[in-house]
Amino acid sequence: MDNIEFKNDIESDVIKTHIREFDELTGGLRPGSLTVVAGRPISGKTSLLIKIIANIAKYEKRKILFFSLEHAKRGFYSTFAEYGSFVHIDDSGYQSLDTIEKRCNESKLGFNPGIVIIDYSGLIDSPSLQEKLQFLRHLSKRINVPILLTSQLGKIEEESYSSSLKVFETNSDILAIISRYDDESQSDDQGDRLLSPISIVKNQFGAGGNFSLHIESIHERKRRPVIKPDTKFRNI
Repeated sequence: MDNIEFKNDIESDVIKTHIREFDELTGGLRPGSLTVVAGRPISGKTSLLIKIIANIAKYEKRKILFFSLEHAKRGFYSTFAEYGSFVHIDDSGYQSLDTIEKRCNESKLGFNPGIVIIDYSGLIDSPSLQEKLQFLRHLSKRINVPILLTSQLGKIEEESYSSSLKVFETNSDILAIISRYDDESQSDDQGDRLLSPISIVKNQFGAGGNFSLHIESIHERKRRPVIKPDTKFRNI
């Protein structure tokens, strides 16, 4: 009975993204785990995070500490206005790992977030990608909340595509790779929207898999009004 109750306690702390395919494959975001969303530039990584943040605030009612390290994207976070009590945005920009840890610890004493989200690894002051991932993975265990991190995949931080992919797989608990179709034949049932394939290539807690959904990049959003967070996820 004690083991069953302990398991239920763990499951109750898992945070769902409310993106159905992602949650079905991964089981959600677990305390003490590092999930990496990686992809090439303009693949929709930040837009996916924006949707996940809105979903967690709206449906999970969990507090979120969001490190937005890229000043150019500040304007798009007005999406979170109606969730102000659940979303704390730290938009200080380029930061060291020690500063991120300090702010996480401070937030645990006050704001007490249920998840930490960082956009993105390239703007964290650290010598190597591996050092960033290892630090954040250990940090997630120390503060006992899930950390969700975006990162560019390919020629980043002096790493080739294949070597950076190996570093991601070795130093994360869940690794999701976002690709992007340029072929108009890969449109969804609306006929004018392109689908982005998402592959769960590592899942420490279960199996991987593939699915597709429409994710507009931040660059596409510049030509559109701000999307309300209650929009269905396939139509972001």
